[in-house]
Formats: sequence, C-alpha cells, structure tokens
Amino acid sequence: MHFTKRKHKIILNLGCGEETYGDVRVDIYPTTSTTHVMDIEKGLPRGWSNKFDIVYSKNLLEHVRNPGFLIEEMKRVCKPGGKVIIITDNAGFWEFHVLGTHVTPKIKLKRLHFYQGRGELDTYYSLFTREHLINHFKKVNLKIESITYLPFPKNEPLGKFRFLLDLFCKFLSSTKIFENFAYPRIKIVGVKVEK
Repeated sequence: MHFTKRKHKIILNLGCGEETYGDVRVDIYPTTSTTHVMDIEKGLPRGWSNKFDIVYSKNLLEHVRNPGFLIEEMKRVCKPGGKVIIITDNAGFWEFHVLGTHVTPKIKLKRLHFYQGRGELDTYYSLFTREHLINHFKKVNLKIESITYLPFPKNEPLGKFRFLLDLFCKFLSSTKIFENFAYPRIKIVGVKVEK
C-alpha cells in the first residue's frame, strides 16, 4: 500500500466486515467493503508502522486469540498523537448470559441463536470488562482518552421483544452499580503518546 499526504485523517478499520468506515478496511474474509484480506493475528504489514491517524476496530477484539498482541499492533501502526479506538462486547451484559449468544443460553426462545460467524476462523474467544480494556491500554502505554458503555445500534435486528429489553436496560443503567449489566458494548479510545 502506498501512503500519500492527505488533508483528511487516514483511518484503518480492522475486522471491517461489511462496514465502509475508513480508508483501509481489513478483514480475514473478503467482503464488498474489504480493501485488504489478511489474518491480523499474524501481525499487520511492517510498512504500515506509524501510518494511520485512527486505528479502529468494532466487534473484533472478542474474536482474536491474543488481544494483547492485536492492541500492540494497533498502536504500532498508529501515528504518534493518533488514536486507537476499540468497540467490543461487554462481559457484564446480562443478555449475553441469560438469552445467550456468547454463552449457552439459560432459556430457549425462538429466533435467538448462537453467533454463526462467517467461517471457522470467525468465533468468540473472550469478553471484556472496562477494567480489562484499561489494563490492556495501560500495558502498551496508550493514554486513555475515554471509555464508555454503548447500547445496541438502532438498526440492529433483535426481535419483537427489543423494546422491552431496551426498557429493562435503561432501568439498569439508571443506577451506577448496575450500569455494567445494562450495555452490550464498551468503547475505549486511547492516544499514542508522542515520543
């Protein structure tokens, strides 16, 4: 890949799937959005070091066997002063445990099923709490700018009971002690400190 000076920020999207966000979009399987197909668990290209203003991944970290290595690679390809942004599944989210997607469901309901993935390489290995993500970012010396819980996107099809489940989550999130249980995703933003 050839990098030229641009006026806008150069964005790397790892594990892009069908998402079109970013200039360089990487996935292990080819999609209509993918610009580079590669197994990122083997590392990112050496020529990409310090090239990207933003290194972004959404719903990827939980699918890799060595998340620490991936975060080190994300930092390596990020420019000094650039941002590493990760959105991942929240280990504490009640619905993952009760209704099941990441674990064996406690109740069987029609239309709810395990994550199917796009192939044998697309499976779950981990779930993370805020503290896990903070520890990972601190270990690689990424300065944490923010960490927040995120709800499901509005356009995500989750069945006819979604309204009731969202209402329950809103109730949980109103109390700080239960906030961890209320949100399915966590977003952490870190800055690569200039040397």
